[in-house]
Amino acid sequence: MFQEKEKTITRENQAALEEKDAVIRHGEETLEGARKEVESLRVELRVAREEAQARQTELENEQSRVRQTEEEMRLLLRTMEEQKKTADVRMKKLSAAFQRLQKECL
Repeated sequence: MFQEKEKTITRENQAALEEKDAVIRHGEETLEGARKEVESLRVELRVAREEAQARQTELENEQSRVRQTEEEMRLLLRTMEEQKKTADVRMKKLSAAFQRLQKECL
């Protein structure tokens, strides 16, 4: 009877150990899966950061080009305003000269 109890206890202990091992294996598999998922997410995050940095650099370059174009436009506008002033002065002189010629011809 004692041997039967001992065999039963041994079987129960063995079953408990096997169940414990199964739980540990499952936990290790779950942990490994989680590690892989974390690494995958890290890679995705790194790629997203690189893409965001590239877009930021692109945006900064575009802003620089816009500022440069705006400055070129301001310079062009200033030049055109100066040319208009010069043309207005010439027109006044030509108009005055034309009027003098008209008076002389009359």
